[in-house]
Amino acid sequence: MRKFVLFACLLSWVWGTSPFESASPSGPYSVDPDPLETMGMSRTDPLNELLDETLAARFLDEFWEQKHVHVKRDMEEYFSRLIPIAALDAILDSSCHIDHKIFLEEESGMEFGPDGDFNLVKRVTKEDGEVWTASPNIEASLFDKTSRSEFAHEAFSKGFSLVINRMNYRWPMIYQICELLARKALGFRLNVNLYFTPANSQGFEAHFDWMEAFVLQIEGSKHWKLREFSNHSIRLPFAEQKFKPANDQLGSVVEELRMNPGDVLYIPSGMIHEAETISTKTSSVHLTIGMEIDLPFTWIGVILRVLHQIDFQSSIINGIPEKELVSGAALYIGATVTHNWRFRRAVPFGFWFNASDTESRSLVLEELNAKLEATANVVERNQWSLADLSSTIQRFQTRIAPYFPTWLSNMESLSTVQETISLSPQILRNAINNVETLTHALDEMSGELFRHVQAHNSRTRRYVNRNNDRLKKFIEKSRRKDEL
Repeated sequence: MRKFVLFACLLSWVWGTSPFESASPSGPYSVDPDPLETMGMSRTDPLNELLDETLAARFLDEFWEQKHVHVKRDMEEYFSRLIPIAALDAILDSSCHIDHKIFLEEESGMEFGPDGDFNLVKRVTKEDGEVWTASPNIEASLFDKTSRSEFAHEAFSKGFSLVINRMNYRWPMIYQICELLARKALGFRLNVNLYFTPANSQGFEAHFDWMEAFVLQIEGSKHWKLREFSNHSIRLPFAEQKFKPANDQLGSVVEELRMNPGDVLYIPSGMIHEAETISTKTSSVHLTIGMEIDLPFTWIGVILRVLHQIDFQSSIINGIPEKELVSGAALYIGATVTHNWRFRRAVPFGFWFNASDTESRSLVLEELNAKLEATANVVERNQWSLADLSSTIQRFQTRIAPYFPTWLSNMESLSTVQETISLSPQILRNAINNVETLTHALDEMSGELFRHVQAHNSRTRRYVNRNNDRLKKFIEKSRRKDEL
C-alpha cells in the first residue's frame, strides 16, 4: 500500500517547507492565511472556480437537482493544496470523534464504522449474485493494541478503500472553502468526506445518496458509471427513503466517464452511481462535498409553514371543524406533495438572502401555484380512506409533526376524509396567495436557514480548531519520539 508518509512531512517541517506554502512556523498543518487566494478561488463567486464561469451561470437552472455534469480539467495541481495526502496517517491517529449534531466536550479517538468517523469498504459479490459493500470485522478493543493508521494500512493492502467522514471538521483549508461555498454560493450546510481507493479496486456497490454532491478529484483517476432515473430510483429522496437497489433495479447507464486530477463531477441526489480505479498501479483520492437540504427549506417546507399560519377560525368551510381542516390539509401534503419529487426541491438560490424582495416572492408564488395545480388531479383520481392513508400518516408524521404538534392525532378520527382532503388545494392556494402570510413564512424560513447554517459552521469551526491543536501535539510527540 502506498504510504501516507507522516515523517516526510516532519522532515519538510524541520527543513522549513510544508505542504502549505505560506503555513505558519508552528508546523505543516496550520491554517493557510488565505487558502482561497493561494488556490485562485474567488471570495465573491467560488462556484465559478469549482465549476467554470460559463457553467456556473447555467448550473442552477439546468443542472441543480436535475442532472449530472462533468467538468474536465485534468490539472494535477488544481486541488492538490486542499489536502496533502501525506497527512492522512496523522489525521487518523490524532483526530477526535465527531458528533455531527452536537459539540462533544469529552474527547475520544475516531470511531470506526459505516456511521463513524472513518470506514474501510470494498465491493463484494455474494453467492446470490447481488453486490454489496463489505467492511473488515474488528473487535472494540482493537485500537488499544494498534493505531488507526496501521489498521487502515493493513486493510488498504487487501483492497479496501479508506473513507474519512466530515473532513471539513478535521482540516482547516477544507473547512474554510466549505464555509465560503455555504455562505456565498450554495446556501446550505455542507459536509465533506474523503475517499482513498487502492489501484484496481472499488469501494461501494452501485448506490444513490440523499444529498447533492460535488466530487473533486485530488489524485489519481477513477472510472465512474452514472445511471438514469428509473421506476425503482427515487429523485431527491429523504434520508429515510434510501435503500440498496438490486441488480435488476439499477437502470441503464447514461454515461461512463473518467475523473482525472482537477476534474469536478456534480451528482444530483437519487442518481445511482458507482466508481472504481481501473489502473493496476495508481490509487485514487477524491473529496465529496455533500449538501444536505432539510425539509424546512424545500417547497414542502414553504407549504407547511404557510399552512401552519392559516387562521382557520375565519375560514371554516362546509361546516368542517378547524382541526379536521388542518389535519386533512396535512394529510393531503403527506399523500400527494411529499411523494412528488418536484416539491422536494430546494427553494431557489438567492431567495434566502432577500426573502421579502417583491420579485423573489413573486417567483416563489408562481412556482408554488404551478406545483399545486399539477397535483390537484391527484385528489380527483383517488377515493381516500383512513385505511388507505394510515401508512402515509406513519411515514410522514415525524416530518410534519413540528408544524402540527397538537393536530396530527386528529387524523385518526377524521369524519369527512374525502371532503376534507378535496378542499386542501383550495385552502393551500388561498393561504399561499395571501401576500402577508407568504412573506411572513418566507422571512421566517430565511432567518431559520441563516441560523441553521451559522450554527453548523460554528460547530464545525470549533471541531476543526480542536483537531488542528491535536494534530500539532501529535506531530510534536512523534518528532520527539523519532529523535530518541
